Amino acid sequence: MIPRATARGHALIGTMIFLVLSMLLFAGMCQHVGTHLRVEKALKVRTEQSDRLKGATAWGIGLLETGEPPLNFLRMYRCRMVLDGEVYLTTYVKTSVGEEPPSYLMSVRRMDPSYSLYPLAPDSFGE
Repeated sequence: MIPRATARGHALIGTMIFLVLSMLLFAGMCQHVGTHLRVEKALKVRTEQSDRLKGATAWGIGLLETGEPPLNFLRMYRCRMVLDGEVYLTTYVKTSVGEEPPSYLMSVRRMDPSYSLYPLAPDSFGE
């Protein structure tokens, strides 16, 4: 009697299944790491923009400490400031009438560098 050949190729099939599963796991991990890196980059950009806005706000508050801004009939003054090559529009609104010291509402927002509708902020509001 001639012995029959045993089933061959199980090792190759097992190796191929292992390689495919390993590649799927690797692809999933790469996607997860890529997503994590994109989120971290977005957080870094947001933090940098927030720090610039905080600097412009601090500069605007410092300018307000030098005196009262020249207000229009709406009790408002708007000026633009350029800090680190970025243009910010600063708005001062007087919220108190007859109080000492006067109180102001101040807002700062980033504008396009070609924005020039309002005058540049003065060095001081003092007389």
